[in-house]
Amino acid sequence: MTTEILTLLCLGDGEVTSNAFSVKICSDKSVSHLKQSIKATKTPSFDNVATDKLTLWRVTISAKYDDNTTPVLLDNVATGDKEKLEDPWMRLSALFSEDRGENTYILVQRPQPDSSPQLKCIWLGDEIERELAIILSDVGHHHTIYDVDQKDAEALQRKRLGRFFKRTLPCSPSTNDVSLVMLGLQLGKQARTSTGETLHSIIERNIGLRSIYSLVAMVAPSGSGKTATIVDLATKHFVVYCVCSTADTCASPDFHDPNFITLTEEIEKSYLAVSGNQQGDLLEIDFHMKIIAQQRIEIEFLARLLFLQLLIDHDPELQPQQFFRAQMTPGGASSIRKLVDILRKYEITTIHSMLDSVQRNLHSILVRRGVGLVIAVDDAQVAEQDILFNKLISGPALIHCSPDKMSIFDDTDQVLLEHRRSFFTVLRSTLSHLQATLVILGTTVSLLNVDNIHFCFGETTNFVTITDFPWFDENDIHKMLSGLVDLSDCEIPPAKRRRLSGRPRFSLGIIEHLLETGHRTLPSTQAPMDIAIEH
Repeated sequence: MTTEILTLLCLGDGEVTSNAFSVKICSDKSVSHLKQSIKATKTPSFDNVATDKLTLWRVTISAKYDDNTTPVLLDNVATGDKEKLEDPWMRLSALFSEDRGENTYILVQRPQPDSSPQLKCIWLGDEIERELAIILSDVGHHHTIYDVDQKDAEALQRKRLGRFFKRTLPCSPSTNDVSLVMLGLQLGKQARTSTGETLHSIIERNIGLRSIYSLVAMVAPSGSGKTATIVDLATKHFVVYCVCSTADTCASPDFHDPNFITLTEEIEKSYLAVSGNQQGDLLEIDFHMKIIAQQRIEIEFLARLLFLQLLIDHDPELQPQQFFRAQMTPGGASSIRKLVDILRKYEITTIHSMLDSVQRNLHSILVRRGVGLVIAVDDAQVAEQDILFNKLISGPALIHCSPDKMSIFDDTDQVLLEHRRSFFTVLRSTLSHLQATLVILGTTVSLLNVDNIHFCFGETTNFVTITDFPWFDENDIHKMLSGLVDLSDCEIPPAKRRRLSGRPRFSLGIIEHLLETGHRTLPSTQAPMDIAIEH
């Protein structure tokens, strides 16, 4: 049999295709040899995983992953497009005897993590600093910085907008993706509290405070400008940004957060395991799930804070807007995922020590620069309505109920509806303890429920609500649109501008429609503008 050199394109499960790497190996080698070659090629990424614990899949992925922004998840690959390479001694010649298409990859799957950290050694003091330095060095070595080429972006937008082109609009995360929300606030109009405060003034008031315990809830209909307010805030202050989403529910039209989806999937799987082990004891299920969820959230946001530390170490003059954008890129999401995978092995006391250390370091750096640290949780209604919905119990209800706890149950031994809570309760409670101003963004009034300002153990915090978002009248509509696209050859009559009045998203939707349809060959811009308004 002729031996040939195979060049196999490999990719870690959950990574984007731009992170793929090639492995050259003789066709007479086995699957086990391929695992060894993968480990050697990608050291130290898989150094903490035994060779026999890696699982390899031959997969064919669709063209939707070519944008380098959508992670390739094994669970999302169709059954007919994936084959598990189970026999470690199977020769590669038997597996790759046929011509391979350009969309054929070897997907490398790490072992499934347990629900709790595995490294029982507790690290303290200077050991924590050294350990964090090793972690940051490991991940920093593999972090990919992605920058949008402004010339390419301009050329593409000129082609898509034709005679409507006036200026280059922001792109995120790639040149092909125009992200109008990255424009930030329109016409300088800001949302305010009932006392007239803006989010900027609240954050600036908290700069330098170590124990902030400050919660801001921004609640308004979709398209009112909540996310744009955060984008504007991120021009001056560092914002750790996440989008609440599940594999089936992604409310945000602007940003995708694959790491939060992974978090929610793990939380739901943990609930199934805990509820099975506790055999229907709702109090025990609630107790154990809150601990598991809290620890997983702490690991997730320790990873995101470490990502900020990583970028500042790389560039001490890092600007807040650069960090905000970096979180949205495939490279940023991949680095955060790597940090989470590394942090899983540590005992929870060590995780807490690491949190203290990185927060102390960031506090020192940011105070010197006179900027604040914010954790923004967008689409919080998803965490409230779609993750562990009604499966947890209100903390204050547990504290204030009768000694035997029976007052929280109905006649069928189910938790009374008014005492049922969801993942959002633990998410908000855990993040409220971090040394940053926590900003919750959502569309449901229930996010303003007074019970949501309590921690799991009944503590309260400095709670501010922002529900007064600016109204855009017909003159505002014309100013906003004419500043973004060329309206010199068309007119938007006052009656149509009045129809667009209200939320800024209504007008930005016109530009999105123009970008999607393209009208560069039409003799007039009036007709396509009329169509976009009616769309």
